Amino acid sequence: MTRTALITGITGQDGYYLSRLLLEKGYRVVGLVPPSRLGSVAKLGDLAEKVDVCPVALTDADALIESVYALKPTEIYNLAAPSFVPASWEDPLGTLDLITGTATRLLKATRQLGLDTRFYQASSSEIFGEVQSSPQTSQTPFCPKNPSGAAKLHAHWTMVHHRDRYNLFACSGILFNH
Repeated sequence: MTRTALITGITGQDGYYLSRLLLEKGYRVVGLVPPSRLGSVAKLGDLAEKVDVCPVALTDADALIESVYALKPTEIYNLAAPSFVPASWEDPLGTLDLITGTATRLLKATRQLGLDTRFYQASSSEIFGEVQSSPQTSQTPFCPKNPSGAAKLHAHWTMVHHRDRYNLFACSGILFNH
């Protein structure tokens, strides 16, 4: 049986490398791309022909449920986020909705459909803010200093809550500058 990976943020740097890795491992890779950003699929280069693309607004709960139902992904990787952190000040609510809202809607879809999907949320070092020492550890306090970091922290805790309350495989990876 072919495993299906659903990726939001597939056209970014992390989405590109993750897609390449998963394709090498024999996965079917599907990118959820907002219709207004379909042109950015070309950034995937040669991978653009090897992945499937579903145009869907990540803020549309019904469209996400339909996509998850149709694809029945083995794994979901939520990498969607604004690519330029300072821009999150221009639309803090939109940033929160894109990052945490998308994660929450996708988790709800897998729950409603009764799928045993593994969920990965891309978090960020922005959740730590201005730290007093390095490297950060599990003891480093969270103190985001911008709307993007706050949204990533909210999504991070959303994974914890869904794991605890619904016994879902939901985890975060804290990505640093890359």
